[in-house]
Amino acid sequence: MSKKYIRIQWIPENTGKIKNFKLPIWLWKFLKVFFIFLVIFFIAFSFLAGNLFQKAIELENVKKENKNLLEKQTKYEEYFTSLDSLFLIDLQIKNILGLFLEEDTSKINAILEKTRLNPTKSVKNEIDFEGRYGWIPLSEKIKAEKIPDIIPVSGVISKKYSEKEKHLGVDFAAKNEDPIYASASGIVISVNETEDLGLTIKIDHQNGYITSYSHLGKASVKQGKKVEKGDLIGIVGSTGKTTGPHLHYVIQKDGKYINPETFFNY
Repeated sequence: MSKKYIRIQWIPENTGKIKNFKLPIWLWKFLKVFFIFLVIFFIAFSFLAGNLFQKAIELENVKKENKNLLEKQTKYEEYFTSLDSLFLIDLQIKNILGLFLEEDTSKINAILEKTRLNPTKSVKNEIDFEGRYGWIPLSEKIKAEKIPDIIPVSGVISKKYSEKEKHLGVDFAAKNEDPIYASASGIVISVNETEDLGLTIKIDHQNGYITSYSHLGKASVKQGKKVEKGDLIGIVGSTGKTTGPHLHYVIQKDGKYINPETFFNY
C-alpha cells in the first residue's frame, strides 16, 4: 500500500524557482492536532493569567485596607489609653482628697446649713458624700474604699475572665513600666515570684476580698504594708510565662473567683 503525502510548494519572490516539500499525511494530521491543542493551551493560559493578575490586585487592595485598619486600631487604642489615664487620674485625685466633687449647689448648701452653727471637730465629721454608691455616711465611705472597683492599670483588656478556659482573671495589655494601682484599700499579704505568674502582689482588703496583680516588672510595696485605694504598688512587666508586657488581675471573694469586669466603674 503506497504512502500518502501532502505536497507543499514554495515559490521564493527573488528567484521564482519552485520548491516542493512533501509531508506524510500522518504528520500533517499530527501538526493540525498539535496546533489546535496549542491554541487551546494559549487561551487557557491567558484566562488563568488574567485571573491571577486580578487576584494579585485584590490581594494588594486587601493589604492596603488591613494596613489602614491597623493604623485606625492603633489610634483607637491610644484614645482608649488616654481616656483610661484621665479616668484613673480623676480617681486618684478623689482618693487623695478623700471626697467626690459635687456640682449640685442645693446639696452643698444643705450640708453647709446643717453644719453652720456646729463647731468644727478635730476629726472628720460623719457627713454624707456622693459617690458611686449614692449619698452615704463616712463609715460607709470607708467600706466602699475596700471594694476593688477601679481599673488597676491604664490598658486594654486583651483576655477576658473565663471559667471554661480556666482563666480566672482579666489580662490588661499595657506598656512596659506603666504604673499599677491598688484597686481598693487593704494590707499587702504577699510579694513573691512564681514560674507561671512571675512577680505577683496580693492584697487582702479585710472584707473577704483579695486581689492579685501578676507579671509585674517591679513591686513598689512590701509584705505587711497598708495601701489605700489608688496607691501605686508596682509597674507592668513580662515576668513569668508571658508573650509580652501585661497585667494579670484577679479578684477573689471568700476564696471564690469573681469576674473583675463586673466591678469596674466604666
